[in-house]
Amino acid sequence: MYKDKAETHACQTDNFYLCIDRIYITRSNPLFIMTLQQLEYILAVSQFRHFAKAAEHCRVTQPTLSAMIQKLEDELDTKIFDRNQQPICPTPVGQLVIEQARIVLEQAGHIKDIIEEEALLIRVSLS
Repeated sequence: MYKDKAETHACQTDNFYLCIDRIYITRSNPLFIMTLQQLEYILAVSQFRHFAKAAEHCRVTQPTLSAMIQKLEDELDTKIFDRNQQPICPTPVGQLVIEQARIVLEQAGHIKDIIEEEALLIRVSLS
């Protein structure tokens, strides 16, 4: 089992653990980690259909972006993108992953909104 500081702050529901910037998913064994950053990279490749342009948009090098997506594909044991086509296209399963990545990142963005709203309420109540 994966153990670190973040896991102690995680919320377990069935086979999913959610913490600040990672999603822990257990499939039998072993545990693998999917980061929000990887999901952002997937959406960028989906949008730009080109690894170098997606990397530029994400402000990382192309090898870094490519390696992060490859690592996720290895952990999921599936290809998200068909790299043999130009422009890069998602696989059928990749399209489903992309759709879910959009939802996850949108939901994660709500956490920031909640914090900002609470901070504003505190500042107003102190005024």
